Amino acid sequence: MGHARGQGYARSGDANPGWRSITSGEASMTPPTGAATPLYLQWEFWSALVALAALILSQLPPILVLFKGTKLRVEAAAQIIVSHRMGNPNLLLSLNLGNVGGSDVRVRAIDFEATRGTGEKLLMPGNQYYESWTSTSAVMLTPFRLKPNEDWAHAVNFFPLLSPEEEKEQRQLSFDLRNNIMAKRALLPKDAPDVEADEKVVLPLKALYTKRNRWAPGEYTLTLNVATEPNRASVRKHYRFTLFESDCELLRGVTEQYSYGAWIIFDPPVNQWNRPTVITQLKEIPI
Repeated sequence: MGHARGQGYARSGDANPGWRSITSGEASMTPPTGAATPLYLQWEFWSALVALAALILSQLPPILVLFKGTKLRVEAAAQIIVSHRMGNPNLLLSLNLGNVGGSDVRVRAIDFEATRGTGEKLLMPGNQYYESWTSTSAVMLTPFRLKPNEDWAHAVNFFPLLSPEEEKEQRQLSFDLRNNIMAKRALLPKDAPDVEADEKVVLPLKALYTKRNRWAPGEYTLTLNVATEPNRASVRKHYRFTLFESDCELLRGVTEQYSYGAWIIFDPPVNQWNRPTVITQLKEIPI
């Protein structure tokens, strides 16, 4: 009755009372079909965000370790052992190397440069080490790798390497001494006391000691070099120790036992009277 054509109204009892017009230009309360849901309302977005946060947090410790860089800590014992082998100088020192950086470090070499007060220098590579504190024999020191937070603690033996000619001479003199003593013992009972070798085979060994000996009274400066890969982790430290006349006399006195084969053919039990080493204080020099 008098209403304009083209319009329709909701009937009484309609299932969707919110719908008002299907033909007029009035806005509908229901979102248009196909409209995009906001990102913050999508559960997939929040799931991905939580997973990403968990991944970042799980990788945080390794990332922090990388920021520590590459660094090697080197600590030396407070005492060093000085000795010789047929005059060839030896140093024995307990070292503790620790990787306090964030990446692996490969230790290529450890060596000492010894300088006496006179300016004489002597290079002493670390050639052997003892695997444990109870080891009675040393093993060859070869390059090794340290992981982050890993330590390497061993006693290292430093001494100059002999040339092939020096090795040949030393072995021949040792062989001559052994044969001389064995020939004398061949005519004696097995339980006979030690026999003294002839001077003709003992004097060359004492002369060899005199030629090689580098330990004399005075103060020595030691430069410890720990060469690594990468090179930026290499460490250089400086120390000093002193040898007194009594120390050097004790070291020389070892040669008096050569005539019985001691320290040449065999190493006798060590006591305070035949001790072939000097233990002295080692002090670090701050640089």
